[in-house]
Parts: sequence; structure tokens; C-alpha cells
Amino acid sequence: SREKHLVKDGSFIRWLTNGLQCPARLDDWLFIYPSENWSTLDIWFRSLRDIAQGTFGMVISDPHRFCFSSEEDPTPILEDLLTPNRQMALIVLPLNAPRKVYKRLKLCTCSKFPCISQVVRFETIKNQGKRKGMATVCKNIALQMNAKLGGPLWHVNLVAADNATMPFFGGDSLTMVIGIDVHEAPGAGGPQMGFAASVDAN
Repeated sequence: SREKHLVKDGSFIRWLTNGLQCPARLDDWLFIYPSENWSTLDIWFRSLRDIAQGTFGMVISDPHRFCFSSEEDPTPILEDLLTPNRQMALIVLPLNAPRKVYKRLKLCTCSKFPCISQVVRFETIKNQGKRKGMATVCKNIALQMNAKLGGPLWHVNLVAADNATMPFFGGDSLTMVIGIDVHEAPGAGGPQMGFAASVDAN
């Protein structure tokens, strides 16, 4: 069910605790993690599922779990496990994992074996868990997972006085909003383009 809330001071994050607009469902997914950190990750993962299901109404089945050594590159493990039916891969990188490991994982899931992925550094769980509390870390990751699975978290009704948003927003019109930005960083191998677009009226 959808609820309406009056937004004050440009912030709507507090209303998310009432549930999401379209909570996602995970039935066939992977959880890949470093074996050395399992005692901490077990608590974190249970908290993640509790918050995703209890607070946000997501439906999360038990994942296919696979562990790897901190000295091991998890990319080959991921490649072996990805199938067309996999909805998502949640991968935790070990402490001080090189940036190239993250890049290889993303290249694998974006190009080689397309699959939605959520990569989390163990430092995020360990350090932010101390500063902000594990619940905050879990909440942010659950929101990212839901959005990546195509479940919008919230939307703003595009209604203005005197039909100012017509004809693009309102009625039966079908308008896609597109945002593009280009950034060129030294040593990045050329310009990088970011692209985002709306997929429906919300």
C-alpha cells in the first residue's frame, strides 16, 4: 500500500521506515564472503535480512552461500555460480582488498555474465558498524539492493498549479527523463559518462 507524507526541509529519509513503495523479492541469489570474517558477517547478514524484511517489507529467501579465502580472488567463484536465473550477487570483499578486485567483479557482472551485484567492503561493515551502528549500515545496503532490483523507494507526484507540468507529466503522456554527465579524471583512460533515466511515471 502506498502512503503519502508531507516532506519538510527537503528530507524524506525518515519516512522510509514505514516501508518501501515497491519492496523487492529475492528468491535465487548469491552471498559470497571471506571465510576469515564469518563471525562478524553472520551477525551482519542476519541484521541485514531482519531490517530488509521487517522494516522495508522485502521478501528475502536464503541465499546460496559461498566463502573464499582473503588471499583468493572471488571473481572465478562468482563466474562459476552465475546463471541466467540468479537475481543478485551480494559479495563482501575482505579487509584491505585491492581496488582491482572490485573492478574485476563489476566487469564480470556488468559485461561477462550480466547480473545485479552489490559489493560491500568489509571495512564498511566493521568501521561504520562502530560509528553509526550496524542497523544504519544494513538499512543503507538494503535500500541499494531494493533499488537495483527495480523496486522504487519513493517518488514525488509531479503535479503543479495551473497544469504547469502538462503535457509532459500527467494524463496519458509518456515522458522519459534522462540525466547525463561526463567526467574526465587524470589517468582514467578517457572520459567517463554517467547515464540515468526514468522507466515509468514514478
